[in-house]
Amino acid sequence: MCCRHCSRARSTARRIAAVFAALQYHGTTKYMVETGQSYIYSAAFLSKRWFDALPADLQSAIMTTAKQVEGEAIPWAFEFLAAQRKAWVEKGAEIINLSAAEKAELMQKMSTVARHRQDKAELKPLWISCSPRPSGEGL
Repeated sequence: MCCRHCSRARSTARRIAAVFAALQYHGTTKYMVETGQSYIYSAAFLSKRWFDALPADLQSAIMTTAKQVEGEAIPWAFEFLAAQRKAWVEKGAEIINLSAAEKAELMQKMSTVARHRQDKAELKPLWISCSPRPSGEGL
């Protein structure tokens, strides 16, 4: 759960392998380059107005369940990622990992894209909404 009442921790899959293997892209491409550059986030949200209107015992039950699920989801995500990487290779496809120098070059090039987009006035509300907030601050 992600709301002002709980931590903002989210289970993440650092690589796209989970998506590529699950969707069986190995049928159309043999190679997948893992850059470590992108993230896939899983998050759950609820209405603060709805939550605040609940009796205290239900609020407590929701928060207890959210913390339990969060603790189970992160290990599951990493296990799923490992299984999908294995499946990708078992289907005859290959995973290519960038060298440290190649990864540094990629990150340098990608950082210019973010800076370029951040300067566009029409996108400013989007960048503000995606910026990290201090712990406990609502969305």
